Amino acid sequence: LKLHNVPATFFVIGSVAEDNRDWLAVLNKNGHEIENHSYGHENMRILEKNKGVHAIHESIEKTDRIISTATGKSTIFFRPPYWEISRAAAASIERTGFKVLTLEHPDINTLDYDDAVKKRPPSSLLKRVIKFIDEREKRHMFTHVLVFHELRITTDALRECIPLLKEKGYSFVR
Repeated sequence: LKLHNVPATFFVIGSVAEDNRDWLAVLNKNGHEIENHSYGHENMRILEKNKGVHAIHESIEKTDRIISTATGKSTIFFRPPYWEISRAAAASIERTGFKVLTLEHPDINTLDYDDAVKKRPPSSLLKRVIKFIDEREKRHMFTHVLVFHELRITTDALRECIPLLKEKGYSFVR
């Protein structure tokens, strides 16, 4: 990201962020956005079923407090782990001012974690990302949130992916 002067948005897990507040502060200082991915990476449908929608709110609010303490900024977006959340829970969260991101609207699951587990080369990830974007362009969709994880394959693929997307005319924003 730094090599290509690309800002990014990092959706962080509160329990991880809690022990890495300095890291969040550095990311924030370097112009990246820090957003909410729940406290414990819980499946929101299961959490809602077992403990109610208030437990989802607690997870999001706890993570927001951790992030805002480290960065001085409250979070705006919430990305549910596994993209699992009921419509009712998402609506409840949005009523409190958060924007809930969901798969395909506008997220693209790059499946980088699957490549890592199956030890595929970075070129596999790169080809898939370009294919996903090409398919979306055919549907007149030109805004994409590419979902990557902190994996070596991702870093390697981004070295080629970022210049390719810039050549296609894309710009990068937080």
